[in-house]
Amino acid sequence: MTETLNALHKKIDQLPEDAQYALLEYVDFLAHKYHIGPEPDEEYDALLKEFLLKRYEKMKANRQESLSLEELRDQVNRKYGRKV
Repeated sequence: MTETLNALHKKIDQLPEDAQYALLEYVDFLAHKYHIGPEPDEEYDALLKEFLLKRYEKMKANRQESLSLEELRDQVNRKYGRKV
């Protein structure tokens, strides 16, 4: 297991910062999905907050790239062939 964790750590270190934060968010999602209780971790909470704030600032700076609810609904309908 230690070799696997070391290999995983090396790969994560090579990812861009945004991808690292996205991975952190996904791991949190998986922990919730599999009912793994959260351990209080101030460092994790600070990293997640920083990621979310950066994502929000990026979204505000690129409003022209944002989709309206109707545009998103149309995309989903075209992709999955059903109405949402």
